[in-house]
Amino acid sequence: MQTLEFLGVFFGLICVYFNIKQNIWGWIAGIFSTICYVFVFFESKLYADLVLQLFFIVLSLHGILAWLKKDDSGNSIPVSRASKKEIIYFIIGMPFFSGVLVGILDKYTDSDVPFLDSISTIISIYAQIWLAKKRIENWILWIIADFIYIYLYFQKDLFLTLILYSIFTVMALFGYQKWLNDLKKQEN
Repeated sequence: MQTLEFLGVFFGLICVYFNIKQNIWGWIAGIFSTICYVFVFFESKLYADLVLQLFFIVLSLHGILAWLKKDDSGNSIPVSRASKKEIIYFIIGMPFFSGVLVGILDKYTDSDVPFLDSISTIISIYAQIWLAKKRIENWILWIIADFIYIYLYFQKDLFLTLILYSIFTVMALFGYQKWLNDLKKQEN
C-alpha cells in the first residue's frame, strides 16, 4: 500500500498545483491520484473516502468538460463566488447527507470513524463541485475538509497522506489567494 499511497500523494500534489493555476491537467492528475487512493482507503477501512474517490473520478470528468467549455468570446468559465442558493444548499445539505452517510457506515461497515469520515466526505463533494464551477469558496471548503482529514489520517497511520493533506491545506490557502486576485481583476 505504501507505493500506492506515494503515487496518490504525487499525483494529488500535481492535481492541486494545476487546479490553483486553473489548468485542465489538474483534473487528469486528480484521476490518477483517486485511483490510487481507492485501494489505500479500502485497506484502511475509510469507506466513505473510498466511495468519495470513485465520485471524484466522475466529478473530475465533469470538471474537465466544464473547464474546456468556452463562451462566445472563446474564454473559459471565470472564477466566481458561490451564489446564495449554493451556500444555502451546502448549509442544509452538508449535515443531512453527512447524517445519512454516518447511518450507512454505522449499519453496514466496520468503520471506526463514521462521523468524521462522513463529514469530510460530504464537504469534499461540495468542494469538488464548486471547484468545477470555479467558485472561489471551494478553497475554504477544502481547508475545512483538510483539517478533518489530517486528524483521520493520523488515526489511521497514513503518514504520507497526512503530510499530503497538510500540504494541501497550505496550497488551498495559496489557491484561495490566487483565485481572489483573479476575481478582483475580472471585477475591475
